[in-house]
Amino acid sequence: MKFRACIILDKLLDEKIIKSWSYNKERFAYVFDDKIRTYLPDFVVQFPDVRIFVEVKGFVRANDPAKWKSLRDQGHKLEVWKDSILQAYEQHVLLVWDAESVLSAPTG
Repeated sequence: MKFRACIILDKLLDEKIIKSWSYNKERFAYVFDDKIRTYLPDFVVQFPDVRIFVEVKGFVRANDPAKWKSLRDQGHKLEVWKDSILQAYEQHVLLVWDAESVLSAPTG
């Protein structure tokens, strides 16, 4: 799923919808089961006016809501991309990609 997200992020960058994206290296503290733990969102994405973190999830684990709430409570923006969101982005990306492929396809 993360590979799919990378393709989408690259295409959004090509379309100039986002300014940049990268694998996230910044860890955040959160509490789960009375223990302090760390959370590393998958990506950081810079839009023209806001920076967001993106978490790509195939399924939600018991501690995920605590991680997400903690990150948001610390003032950060977070999007969780599940399969349905990836599919919606892929439809957009593939429509643009197919149009570009048709326009640049060799003739003759």
